[in-house]
Amino acid sequence: MRVDLKSLITIVLLVLTLYFTITAISEIEVSHYIWTPSLVEAVAVNFFLGLTTGVTCVTFCGMILVPHIAHSVGYIKQAVLSSILFSVSRLMLYILLAIVAFYLGNLILKSGIYITSLRIIMSSLLFLYGCWLRYGWPNLRISIRFKTYAPTFLLGLIAGFTTICPTLWVAIIYSALMKTLLLSVTVIFSFWLGTTIWMVGLGVFSVKLRENVARTVEALEKFRRACGIFLISLGITFVILSVS
Repeated sequence: MRVDLKSLITIVLLVLTLYFTITAISEIEVSHYIWTPSLVEAVAVNFFLGLTTGVTCVTFCGMILVPHIAHSVGYIKQAVLSSILFSVSRLMLYILLAIVAFYLGNLILKSGIYITSLRIIMSSLLFLYGCWLRYGWPNLRISIRFKTYAPTFLLGLIAGFTTICPTLWVAIIYSALMKTLLLSVTVIFSFWLGTTIWMVGLGVFSVKLRENVARTVEALEKFRRACGIFLISLGITFVILSVS
């Protein structure tokens, strides 16, 4: 893998920009308060949390989803399906975190070292995916059957781990306050549903972006490489944020 000077400078500038942008966005989402809610209250609050202030989570996940769909999906129907699959993958992680929070309570909030390790691993995978888009390295041989949807599902998991933001923590705490596990999962599902509405819109936007920017084979190749550079920078940024 050979990295040219122009790409290296671009990556450094993108990392700096993303780092300060993500840090600024994260600091906005710290003013929520917690009480012991009823099921209806918790479901309603988490749904609107995902729909409104959850834009923070959507912004972070969108940084991963938009370049992926923009370079690999050419039709709106397929983009919608990919966006839903991406979100279902995130939902699996959210449910897992809600279950752990329900049974272990505040212990999950104190296990920072484990969460940090997972975020670094997932951020590294995001970095490698960007390298594959930009430089064709590592040389991945994915079977035709899973070529379209497996990367989308994996990126959903990566997004879930790397973009754990204050808003998501609030949703998880709400779910941990429920009396039964079923109610806890229902509450975190409502948060996921609020964010997923935005995800589908991002999928459609990605296809439109590709149609307007990459109209020729040469333009599509440049666009693919640009997406790779952005994901490389994002992966590096998330690693820095995880250890800082």
